[in-house]
Amino acid sequence: MERIKVIKGEDFMGKAIVRGSNAELPVKPEELQRYILFTTGKLNAQKALLNTIKKVGVGKAVYDQKLKEGQDMAGIVLIAEARLGELLSMIPRKVITKKHSSTSGTMLFPSGTEKSLPNDVNKKQSHEAQKLARNKDVINEIIDAAIKTHDIPTRSKVLRKIDSKNKEKAEAKKVKRLYGVV
Repeated sequence: MERIKVIKGEDFMGKAIVRGSNAELPVKPEELQRYILFTTGKLNAQKALLNTIKKVGVGKAVYDQKLKEGQDMAGIVLIAEARLGELLSMIPRKVITKKHSSTSGTMLFPSGTEKSLPNDVNKKQSHEAQKLARNKDVINEIIDAAIKTHDIPTRSKVLRKIDSKNKEKAEAKKVKRLYGVV
């Protein structure tokens, strides 16, 4: 079984080579969300299989093969979630208006903006997917680190790394602003 190779560069999010054949990620957000849900379910089954293999002690070769398959699936899920974030960020925002009635009449006032998300995607999923899309380099770091440590890369690990990087940037900015040093 060949390793999943992710094409890096400008368009690396759009294409993944799976088992030697070209496999395109779905283009519509609804289809991509269904693909992510299906692949995440397969990944959870793979994790359960890995735990069972570890408990039973079938053999290192079998465990290593199943771990590699799990790492590949997890990488695909992360890439698909980032691609979903790219698609969701392209959805235009619409202005929300509220009616205010008084004795002098009724008026409409703008009260903010909102995105109309696909039915299968909630606000939190949209936010996390867009965060992943803005930080593709962190996704690659986590995937590489997980492969080196014989672990499975997860969205939560990527999001924690992004948050820690943002916190470090904010601290450096604060120090620079307060003390004028880098």
